[in-house]
Amino acid sequence: MNAASSECRPTTEQLSGVIERVTFHKDEIGSLFWRSKISARGSPMPRISCALAVLLLAGLTQAQQSASPVSPSINVGTRLLPPPHATVSVTGVSISEQLDGPDWWNDHATYHSIYSHGEMPNVAMTNRDGTVAFKTTLTAPNLDRIRVTDAAATKDGGAVATATVVDKTGKPTSFVARMDNSGTVIRQITTFPFMAEMTCPADDGTVWVFGWDFSENHGPHVPYAILRHYSFTQGLLKVALDWTAIGNSVLFGHQVAGGTAVACTARKAWVYYGARSQFIAYDEETNSFRTYRVQLPDGSPDDCGVSGFARTATGDFYASLNDGSEAWLGLYWLNLHDGVAEWIAVDAPGNFENGIRIFGSSGDDIVYARVAWQWPKELEFSALPPKMPSKLLLNADHRHRESHSQPSF
Repeated sequence: MNAASSECRPTTEQLSGVIERVTFHKDEIGSLFWRSKISARGSPMPRISCALAVLLLAGLTQAQQSASPVSPSINVGTRLLPPPHATVSVTGVSISEQLDGPDWWNDHATYHSIYSHGEMPNVAMTNRDGTVAFKTTLTAPNLDRIRVTDAAATKDGGAVATATVVDKTGKPTSFVARMDNSGTVIRQITTFPFMAEMTCPADDGTVWVFGWDFSENHGPHVPYAILRHYSFTQGLLKVALDWTAIGNSVLFGHQVAGGTAVACTARKAWVYYGARSQFIAYDEETNSFRTYRVQLPDGSPDDCGVSGFARTATGDFYASLNDGSEAWLGLYWLNLHDGVAEWIAVDAPGNFENGIRIFGSSGDDIVYARVAWQWPKELEFSALPPKMPSKLLLNADHRHRESHSQPSF
């Protein structure tokens, strides 16, 4: 779904149409994370040789397409994810409520409605024990329709949410709201003409948002900042990372190939942009960013992408990847080196029925479920300690040597 492009400047009427069209493309997938909009896919398979892997993959894909819509399991022999030490039920919010989620952050799960007319709760949050903290309705004066684009729990037990609304006269606006632990809006910042699609609350109470700008002075070739840092008491703190850092267009929404995600601390932010195969690290103190080229797992399909993303307390990035056929599903660690963001396999169990998907993090725990696109009934917590990346690198190096050795028959 091409929700927006920096190559054109919509009028107010066009913008109203965009807001409405976007919402009708809602699908059953949940936002991940950490703060993300995801369009999913991928996991690796060990190779006897590069050429043989291509032949095997082509044959496997053809057989899967002709045999069954559900792909058989691919066993890659990677089992480095520790057993879960805790679980939490996420049945307090049901799929019938048409809320997107869960997203796990700051020990709460959040949900948001992609499109409504304000007639039902459009933001919900559950506690660490699975009980419902609140279900609330964000709205605006003279509301016609509202799209809550993202929501995330804050460190103090509340939540933040970003929304775009259109009133009954067709006039659009957008805002980021801060709610307390009962779901009551306690502060709100109007961000229009900047339209936020993803948000990440920092531990200091500020919030990062990622989106696009519909200012009249931004023509098709005029750069504008797509990453912005706000304080609920001071307003806009910083604008950074214009869209030319990513490419000649910026796309958002669930159908963005490769997936999109945002992570943050009080002074740093990271953007994973699968459509351009880029991972961008921004440092606010130096007002600088570094762009890494994303390297997908060896042998993975072309439509491999992120279905879930998380940053642990120690600063490691993990994601669940899969492809369109649901044959490649797994959990990966992002190895940043030499200008490359390389995915290293942690756990790759198989197919649509027994896949794995990340929904967020808690300290050094990865929060996930053994599902592909199904609505999860519970989330599992597994600790991935700081030493884990060294194990992953050793395992990846061993697999690399095996894949380039002469086959024995």
